Amino acid sequence: MTYLEEISAVGNKLTHMPADMGMMPSLKSVYIDSNPFLYSVPFSLWNKQIGANGCHSADVQQISEDSRLVVEMDGYVTPVPPEIKQVYTLQDANQPDVPSLLDYCLKVIYRYKNLKDNDKDKLYVDRTSLPQYLADLLHIPTAHCLAPGACEKPIFTVAFARVFKLGWAQQWQNTNPTAIPFLGLCCSKQCLKLFTRFPVPV
Repeated sequence: MTYLEEISAVGNKLTHMPADMGMMPSLKSVYIDSNPFLYSVPFSLWNKQIGANGCHSADVQQISEDSRLVVEMDGYVTPVPPEIKQVYTLQDANQPDVPSLLDYCLKVIYRYKNLKDNDKDKLYVDRTSLPQYLADLLHIPTAHCLAPGACEKPIFTVAFARVFKLGWAQQWQNTNPTAIPFLGLCCSKQCLKLFTRFPVPV
């Protein structure tokens, strides 16, 4: 996908988009108009051209009934990617959070799996020995942390979320009161606080 410049998924039934979609350097435009089950856009797309008219017209309850977690923040309501099993916002970030053993194991395995080939600690994982969804997560995490300072740590099943609009960068969010917001995911409380203060590179 080195040369992919435009994505169009107009008139579908999307419920979420890949969180890291905007990290493709060649991507310039994304058109997702008329997706009634889509309630937010990944924040990684903040500096791309986005078409998102006619979204979130369906009842969010229809989406949350399939065990998807929903984030409610500042008047916005949006489901998170289905891989996320624990989600926190700034309002409840002071509550104690204990990542699941699964999430902790995924982070450790991912770290050692991606060491350089000549590193003696590199871990070789037989994907066929894992359930398919775990093998897929280790290959492509749910997201990467958006906090400034190039954190970019992988996010698997636990995330810290912010839902907001960025009207100065995306005029359609400024002029349309029903425009869908951005969903940003971070890896920790500390990163969420940084991302809230500095959502874009400065």
